[in-house]
Amino acid sequence: MTEELPKYIDARRALERRIKVTGKLSATRLGRIAEPFRAQEQVSVEAEFDNDDPRRPRLTGVLRTEVGATCQRCLEPMVIIIDRPFNAAIVKSTDDSQKSDTDDGDALILENDQVDLEQYVEDEIMLSLPMIPLHDTEDCHAEEPIEVSTRPQTKKAFLGLAELMEAQKGDKY
Repeated sequence: MTEELPKYIDARRALERRIKVTGKLSATRLGRIAEPFRAQEQVSVEAEFDNDDPRRPRLTGVLRTEVGATCQRCLEPMVIIIDRPFNAAIVKSTDDSQKSDTDDGDALILENDQVDLEQYVEDEIMLSLPMIPLHDTEDCHAEEPIEVSTRPQTKKAFLGLAELMEAQKGDKY
């Protein structure tokens, strides 16, 4: 049995020992995931604290879960499978994250030398979710596909202006 993932981890000690963390995060701990999504499966997390470059310590790993959603086209339930690798530079403050060259990953800001692992995992899940959950068109139960026009509608704002001006000229004389 895999153990429950801790909420906080002491980053300094974890980096010194190059700790590998493996655990589960129950769906009840994912309070920020809201409609049209539902956290329904526990999250499996494998993470490693890496300090090969002391100037740029990192948290790397992968998370896996399934999130329930409501298809916004047919309003039927659906499941979104998330298998997301992550790679974050561990920094002590927001100033460090702006100065550091973290082009190859995110910045994970420490709070009192602690990593809020639960919040980070939840953030990564939320970033993996689509903005609008939709089935693939062949799997969708919608009766008719909805056609969306990509051509903007043009309005002729001054269409009646010439006629109005002519009518006003006639009224003055």
